[in-house]
Amino acid sequence: MFPDPPPAPPAGRRCLARTKAGEPCRNWALPDSQAQFGLPLCAAHARRAAKAGHPKSAAIRLYGDYFAPADLVALSAFLDEASGQLSLAPEIDTARVLLRHLLAHISAQPPQDSAETARLTHLILDNLRTIARLVRDHHAITPPGPDPFMATLGIALDQLGEEWSVKL
Repeated sequence: MFPDPPPAPPAGRRCLARTKAGEPCRNWALPDSQAQFGLPLCAAHARRAAKAGHPKSAAIRLYGDYFAPADLVALSAFLDEASGQLSLAPEIDTARVLLRHLLAHISAQPPQDSAETARLTHLILDNLRTIARLVRDHHAITPPGPDPFMATLGIALDQLGEEWSVKL
């Protein structure tokens, strides 16, 4: 007669934060919240911890309004994995994902009026500007790699030089 309760998340832990009323939170904790914040937190309390400046929550603080909680966990893991790289590639990838999310939102829920169209157009152009700036800076700080054509030409000349016993 009554529907089954929703299944527990894989971690199966409850959020250990307290509500504004001082009661224990009854929501399920995000799977990786303990690693990020030191205790299991639900999506709402993880966002609050991130906005309060929790040191382990840079990805959530920057992108918390744009991603679902499960996406935030994946994004945080991705940025942690890429943190040792001296590259802007992870940030470029994140900006591209944000743009895809925004375009998917627009195609699912088209703007209703000109003000909303202008706001969404501004967001798209701002995101594209960010991607362009990151790509430009990435190319500026990344040492140029060998030109594939010149590398192939060099190998061919070396082989011809050896075959003809001439230094080319």
